[in-house]
Amino acid sequence: MNKTANGVSVLALFLLPHEQRLIGTATVNRVKYKEQIVNTNVKRKDNVRSITLGYSINGVQVWSGLDGLSLGLDASYSKTGSNQASAKISSRNYMFSVSKSFNM
Repeated sequence: MNKTANGVSVLALFLLPHEQRLIGTATVNRVKYKEQIVNTNVKRKDNVRSITLGYSINGVQVWSGLDGLSLGLDASYSKTGSNQASAKISSRNYMFSVSKSFNM
């Protein structure tokens, strides 16, 4: 699809005590389609808004058996408004993660 997207994002990072981290983002995009027509001579236009919030902590802060691991919890919400009815979408996502990094 041939489209033009203009947007802005804001990111905030907070370092908390006990090796905790909180990251939040907010994004707004305006998308205009050059060729996709919604109805007679009206080109499709979308407005996309999303918010994410992520939290992570070093596993050893929770329990000594989790040394070397990081635990994370992320939540996101996205909403698309459009002049095309089938493109009006909202979604919520949640994710729990366990990660380990290696030095090579």
